[in-house]
Amino acid sequence: MTHLQDRHLNEASLKAAALRHQQQASGTASPSPQASTVPATAVYPPNAALQAIRRFSARPPFIELTDAKEGPISKHIHLTSALILRNLARYSSVGRSLIKKHEKHLALIAFSETESSSAISNCLWELHRH
Repeated sequence: MTHLQDRHLNEASLKAAALRHQQQASGTASPSPQASTVPATAVYPPNAALQAIRRFSARPPFIELTDAKEGPISKHIHLTSALILRNLARYSSVGRSLIKKHEKHLALIAFSETESSSAISNCLWELHRH
């Protein structure tokens, strides 16, 4: 896409194409000096690929839930909740159907660095096992 924008969709190329189109429509076939000039290529920074990946990568919507800085009490609460969700997904069909509604959010938590992430990923596995 950037090749198209840099080489074919920049202002000089579009003006040259319009001029060629007008000359062909009027019947004159004299080559234009602007048509033969090649526009200068864009100079990209050395980390352009990393910047593009960061620009288009999805950011988790709930940063506070995926944050790895949690105290001992919140660790205990999150882990207990994750184990309860895993047991509901394992043993209850109604629980599975209710948990499936929140699967995207649970996937974000499973990829986080919290202690409960392994139990949540196990819960997601239980959802897809049944």
